Amino acid sequence: MELKELKINSISIANFKNVKKGDVNFECKEIPLNIIGIYGQNGSGKTTIIEVIDIISKFINSDSLDDNLFDMLEKDNIAEAKIIFTINREFVITYTVKLVKKIELIKGDLGMQSSKTFIEILSESLETKNTKKNIQSKKVTIISYEKETELFFPRYRFPNTKINKNKFKTAIDNSKEQSKSIIFSNQIAEFINESNNMDEGLKAIYNLINDRFKDNIFVYSNRISGLINTNMNIPIPLFFYYKSSDNSESFGVFPLPTASSAKLSSQELNVAKHVLEQINVVIPKIIPNLNIKIEELSKQLNDKGEELHIVEVVSEREGRVIPFRSESDGIKKIISILSALINAYSSPKAIIVVDELDSGIYEFLLGELLEVFSRGAKGQIIFTSHNLRPLEILNKENIIFTTVNSKNRYIKKTDIKPSNNLRDVYLRNIQVFEGDDSLYRPTNSFEIKKAFREAKRVGSNDISQFKGGE
Repeated sequence: MELKELKINSISIANFKNVKKGDVNFECKEIPLNIIGIYGQNGSGKTTIIEVIDIISKFINSDSLDDNLFDMLEKDNIAEAKIIFTINREFVITYTVKLVKKIELIKGDLGMQSSKTFIEILSESLETKNTKKNIQSKKVTIISYEKETELFFPRYRFPNTKINKNKFKTAIDNSKEQSKSIIFSNQIAEFINESNNMDEGLKAIYNLINDRFKDNIFVYSNRISGLINTNMNIPIPLFFYYKSSDNSESFGVFPLPTASSAKLSSQELNVAKHVLEQINVVIPKIIPNLNIKIEELSKQLNDKGEELHIVEVVSEREGRVIPFRSESDGIKKIISILSALINAYSSPKAIIVVDELDSGIYEFLLGELLEVFSRGAKGQIIFTSHNLRPLEILNKENIIFTTVNSKNRYIKKTDIKPSNNLRDVYLRNIQVFEGDDSLYRPTNSFEIKKAFREAKRVGSNDISQFKGGE
């Protein structure tokens, strides 16, 4: 089975960070939208959605969770995430996972103790439904796991024989040890593909999700943005996708060097040149006269006798060349995600998820980009933003607002007439702040000023004594 189109329909989460419960619907009239913006107050759950998508993507790809994602969970508090997505406009897939963060004390030598934090999966399931009009279809469970029984379902597909028990136990133990998925583990994938009890159509769907979901979803988190903002010559993560002349696909994250000189293999240099060539078609239209180039300074051999290229990435404007590391954080961010955006514009199977898309990007340019994507993108773009310019560009169906209600974090405004300006309606709504699902927890400029004055006096006596004051 070939992946031709991929769209996220909805996400439901519970007990991640400050979101006790939240349902995010990316559809309009049961059709997944191609562009969705999430707006709301600081600390209201926008970034949480981005991070949960990252977690789901890692689980489906059988990757271990990063330690920083552990901080989204409260110790011993059960969290749940459910994503519904559509493949090829034919199969609606539901993936659900319940998990809990555990901290285990480990006794070492001489009575010393250390702690280990890990994620334990309590349940995990993958379901599918065929949406073709001429097919009477109900939801079918491909695989489901429950920790309480340590069994896999449906039982007739996953009989608990002695041989199978060992395979299943290995998958469960590896999940706990490495904080990764159980049902997408190598052991379970191997079992499914060797099984005679699994329908070939279900095998094809499972393998397609396991092999291609993460390859086509790019998650640009605040952590990545923070790396760019450090200005410490750390390579910039360059999200890329391109198709070669023989129709072979290349995709992933390439560490674009920003140091004065960096060593790249011949293959890495080839990827960098391909991606920058692609980017340079678009970047001058966004930032006039700008081109990004990779200059080869010299060559050398590594310990294995392989050729390495000593390179520097530079910016060129109207004949003037400067090191790329000297560019603003905003330009670095645009370059970092531009190849993925190009892919999302032209490929219906590409999904790009960006936290704080507006950060470092000029307001008018942001509006121009969103207008282009809202009219022509074939892929799906999900972003968070503080800048209100997109509210003037996108339709109400394309905007999700966060609320002050931790048990109902995400809503769409349905009471907006076509003649209304969404930005004005939003500003009026946050000023009213009435009801459980209001969009803004009120702040008061007088109270803020008062707090600043009081903060200055906190501990002033102790400080003066420390300085030797009277």
